[in-house]
Amino acid sequence: MARKFYYDADGEKLGPVSGQELLYLRAEGRINDATWVRAEDSQTWRPFSSVNLNEERRKEAEAGPWRRMLRSASPRTLLLLGLILLSLLVFVAVIFIYAWPLILCGLAFLMVMGLMKMK
Repeated sequence: MARKFYYDADGEKLGPVSGQELLYLRAEGRINDATWVRAEDSQTWRPFSSVNLNEERRKEAEAGPWRRMLRSASPRTLLLLGLILLSLLVFVAVIFIYAWPLILCGLAFLMVMGLMKMK
């Protein structure tokens, strides 16, 4: 789910947890509809029963696949993805910086060979 929430468990403020985790906690009986909850981006505490998790589900469904993947990915996975993208960028940069003269020489060679065949 998109937003994170804090909840009050016997006077102790816990979180942040996702809306899905709040539903799981309620199903386990660790919280109930009267438990005080606030969104991470809000300062207002309200009963769990007044939290609209359907809105959270709708926002999650509207998010594109990349955004959903990035939200659910662990920091280690994101670091690995970043390193892979950085390596790819460096590889492409090296090709453009150092290999273009070789590519041009190869194309010139092919053109010369094509011209020789025409004669």
